[in-house]
Amino acid sequence: MLKIVLLVLVANVCTSTGVMKNDLPIGDKAGVIYVCAGTVNPNGSIKNSYPTDCFYVTHTKPGVYEIYFSGSKPSSAPSCVVTQVYPGHFNTTGNTRDNAVVMDTDIHKFYYVTGAASGAPANREAMFHCLW
Repeated sequence: MLKIVLLVLVANVCTSTGVMKNDLPIGDKAGVIYVCAGTVNPNGSIKNSYPTDCFYVTHTKPGVYEIYFSGSKPSSAPSCVVTQVYPGHFNTTGNTRDNAVVMDTDIHKFYYVTGAASGAPANREAMFHCLW
């Protein structure tokens, strides 16, 4: 529980390069956390990016999005999470199969799939966060 709280505390000191300057210990070490986050539109265009230009997208099949990292980053795979942006403001009729799933991650990219309520791949807006 303490590690999660510390991560939330240092999230407020991000620089414009996506590097968190961290004087607080994470585990037993003080360190630097790299961040790349954004929102991708259903057609694969970038809606927003933090930091600016930290990734680009390829979208060649329905529901499949590959996020390629740009800029300097550690030489290890990040931890990435993604969630679909369900249409409608605070819509309460969502279906848990109408969501997004991270399929693979490596040091250069990660890819995810978004789906319809049937579970079939479908183009959807989604947002993600990757941490190194």
